[in-house]
Amino acid sequence: MAYVAPSTVTAGTSPITAAAQNILVNDIIDHESRILTGGLNIVTPTSVSGSGVSLSGSRVVLTAASAPIINGCFTSTYANYRILVDITSGTAGNFSLQYCLAGTPVITGYTGEIWYRSGGSIAGASNPSGSGLYLASVPAVGSVDIFGPQSTRNPKLSVSRMLQGGNIVDIATNLSVATQFDGIGLIVNTGNVTGSITIYGYHI
Repeated sequence: MAYVAPSTVTAGTSPITAAAQNILVNDIIDHESRILTGGLNIVTPTSVSGSGVSLSGSRVVLTAASAPIINGCFTSTYANYRILVDITSGTAGNFSLQYCLAGTPVITGYTGEIWYRSGGSIAGASNPSGSGLYLASVPAVGSVDIFGPQSTRNPKLSVSRMLQGGNIVDIATNLSVATQFDGIGLIVNTGNVTGSITIYGYHI
């Protein structure tokens, strides 16, 4: 409802009726609320499991971890998610993510494409990890966008960009299932990794 200004204003009185004031106040509150809750909102997992993994507030801390599981990070609150991954060191050659339900990861069926950018050249390949959402070699830092993990949409889609040394790794992956997942796991091809994972929900 748009406010229409009166043709005359009497000194000492408000030109806005009580009803119009309420509308304006509610519009301001709604606008400020959208600013405060818009964009990316940090998600606090309900729990973590596995050796070398812990929670520090909302941040998942990895210390020589090989197969950590992050539980309760996907809910009906958000449709889509962004995961920030910072793997600083480790004995692993490379690492991937896996969708999880009630602490159990899906270990097969992942497909997709990967592009390596180094200097002025680009090289492509199929997803080298059919057992997960391949991300990069250790050490690496970057983000993963996951679309509809809590929905029944099929397939589940993800897009990631990682900085691996001085190279950029772009990956698009899908998993053809309609399962409503509630968590995510990290796997390594061998050894372990140290670093952190932080999860955000897209407020849209």
